[in-house]
Amino acid sequence: LSADCDLFAMMGSLRTLAELRPERVFTGSGDVVRTPLPELHAKIGDYVRLCRDVARLEAAGFDVPDIVRRLGRSEPAIRRWTFGHVSAGNLVNACREYNAIVFPSRPGSGAPSVSDRPISDSLRQ
Repeated sequence: LSADCDLFAMMGSLRTLAELRPERVFTGSGDVVRTPLPELHAKIGDYVRLCRDVARLEAAGFDVPDIVRRLGRSEPAIRRWTFGHVSAGNLVNACREYNAIVFPSRPGSGAPSVSDRPISDSLRQ
């Protein structure tokens, strides 16, 4: 993701799109997705799980480069072409910002309060 990515807004858009139950989605790359709902729900679930993983690692005291390594994220090829504007570190930072909005810290603990509800429950909200 890019440094200025708003993961909260992006996931909100994905959820709104899923609620509309589209029969087809025309992507920016020109592809047509003929059954988009499973892919939309999978993408939302992937981001929610990633954000939870980032929250747990951050609560354990790991910094962004360590979190990137622990998650096994490699730098995307586009990082070189964008001179670092798109990077795995930016993805982790976007997750941290999302967590700060969605899972406010517990008073005094400094650790995010991350729900362990199943992904399917969080998609219904």
